[in-house]
Amino acid sequence: HGGLYPPDSWPVGQVVADAKALPIPVDCPPGRYEIVLMVYDRTTLAPLPTSSGGTDVVVGEVHVTEWAGE
Repeated sequence: HGGLYPPDSWPVGQVVADAKALPIPVDCPPGRYEIVLMVYDRTTLAPLPTSSGGTDVVVGEVHVTEWAGE
């Protein structure tokens, strides 16, 4: 939705997919990195709680290997 469908307008239980590019710097150290999602109140910028009571959710991971050049 390109950031044009704010979470406070989602019906409870609705799943909203939104693809994002995650650029990785060439000098990023090799390793496993978690992708963490946090949703903020657009008025106060306070993080919104998740269903588990925290404020962030691990939604995936990326494995970075050493870059061998072009």
